[in-house]
Amino acid sequence: METPCTGTRDTSRKLRASIGMSEDMVEDGYENITNIDISSVAIDIMRRKYEHVHQLNYMEMDARDMSFFPDKSFDAVVDKGTLDSLMCGSDAPISSVRMLGEVSRLLKPGGIYMLITYGDPKVRMPHLTRSIYNWKIILYIIRTMEVSCKAYASGSILSDVTNDISCVWSTKTESKSAQGSIAASYALRSPPN
Repeated sequence: METPCTGTRDTSRKLRASIGMSEDMVEDGYENITNIDISSVAIDIMRRKYEHVHQLNYMEMDARDMSFFPDKSFDAVVDKGTLDSLMCGSDAPISSVRMLGEVSRLLKPGGIYMLITYGDPKVRMPHLTRSIYNWKIILYIIRTMEVSCKAYASGSILSDVTNDISCVWSTKTESKSAQGSIAASYALRSPPN
């Protein structure tokens, strides 16, 4: 799968497990992006807003049941907030297993699941390191700075709050030898420049 940094067009097939951000991916050279969301209202708004962007396809769908797609359909799945939303529900353990099972089923061998989350890695990793997924996991902690709205509006910076965003890259492998333990399944690194 080529990246836009190489100057070539990336025609591999991607799935966005929620809408938004994929328009920026098109600007970066990615093509053939399928966006799903459980909200028909959100899907209708995005379809109308980006009807001129032919690289984007929008579908109303629950990420816990993506049976519309055959196995090994996607080179990459990008999740920015979907797993976070499911983890807030009363059925979080069941919902996360169903969604991640679907992601695993849909990824081609060597495919990438990119999870962008505000969730604590200690809470997210046990869901991602299940041996059934057979994922090689790389965890990036990205430091961000949030300035309070009140301070921004007044023109002075009163307080800074540092938040962490976790980006988890999971690569589907063909091998069935993964142990699934956290220590063996991921490496903590700084994000690439």
